[in-house]
Amino acid sequence: MDAPEGTGSNPACSFCGAGTAEVEHLVSGPGVWICGGCVRGSYEIIKGLRQKEAGSADEPAATAGADAAVPVDDPIMATIAQVQQAALQGRREQAASAYERLWSQVEHGRPLHRVSVAHYMADLQDGPAEELRWDERALEAAAEVTPQHADASPVAPLRASLHVNAARALHELGRGEDARRQLEAARQTERMLPEDGYGRLVRSRIDALSTEMDGQQTLL
Repeated sequence: MDAPEGTGSNPACSFCGAGTAEVEHLVSGPGVWICGGCVRGSYEIIKGLRQKEAGSADEPAATAGADAAVPVDDPIMATIAQVQQAALQGRREQAASAYERLWSQVEHGRPLHRVSVAHYMADLQDGPAEELRWDERALEAAAEVTPQHADASPVAPLRASLHVNAARALHELGRGEDARRQLEAARQTERMLPEDGYGRLVRSRIDALSTEMDGQQTLL
């Protein structure tokens, strides 16, 4: 198996960007690294797709082995994975252009696709105003996903990250009250985070922003 390119001695997940210090498991695949949290997320996406195809979001989950054997045709998610790998390898302009094209395809489509594209696109912006615009698009799409929705499982672990990202952008824009509301929403959705490296990473970002905002409030 070929090791991923461009990782050197500091490998990182090709999907979420977490490094070896942030995750318990980081394994190499053909041209990529993937952490345990993203393996879990990929499984949930596949499970949700199979449930949707079966016509019931309440269908009992199949075993991981059975899911792995079923081919799932979701070219949008496959393209998102490829584009995100390019972004994490430093090809930001290429990735941003690709996400723009993807957004034109998914803007009125499936919530999971919109959440994913907007979430990753926000990270490629150079300033908080543009980042917030994409954060809000991701949050709007996530708000459409009810507990009964076919996309509920894959979207749930992303909610806390969506909120803390928006809180960070609002904080940098000087919109303190709005930032605190988003930070509180992040706290309320922490319970949806997995107990793994990804979950710890998002929780640490929530704690760090909370500490930063509290410190600035004290100075005032």
